Amino acid sequence: MVTIVRTKVDKFLCSYFAVFEILLFSKHAFMKTRFIPISAFLFVTMFSALAGEKSSDSAIKEKILGYWGNARHSYLIKSDGIMYMCPRDISTTTNRWDVKEGRFYLDSDPHEILTLTDKKFVYRSTGSNPFTVTWARLTEKEAEGK
Repeated sequence: MVTIVRTKVDKFLCSYFAVFEILLFSKHAFMKTRFIPISAFLFVTMFSALAGEKSSDSAIKEKILGYWGNARHSYLIKSDGIMYMCPRDISTTTNRWDVKEGRFYLDSDPHEILTLTDKKFVYRSTGSNPFTVTWARLTEKEAEGK
């Protein structure tokens, strides 16, 4: 027995081609004259849906920006891809960060995002010796100690 898992895109394409067949093989002239605008609309909608899935990385990046910390350290994550350990006036530690395909990359090491809310960020390493990190959202004063 073969199990087929359908993604959102697969389902959309099936729907798109079903409508395409109805419009293409319809005997009614009205339907045929409406074929191109409807087809164009559906095609644009399909690519908008795909772009929406891709933009989730940018939405995650936007949500990660700011001050985060735990009992051990606090950090400032900036949009330029650099994460600074706080307080920045005495710490020289920096890391590179990014989000790709829904994963949080810290110095090119991928981490699975378990929780990301306005107040909590939890991620887990994907290496052979996995660990989990939990951060809470901090204010600048809390992170920088000023």
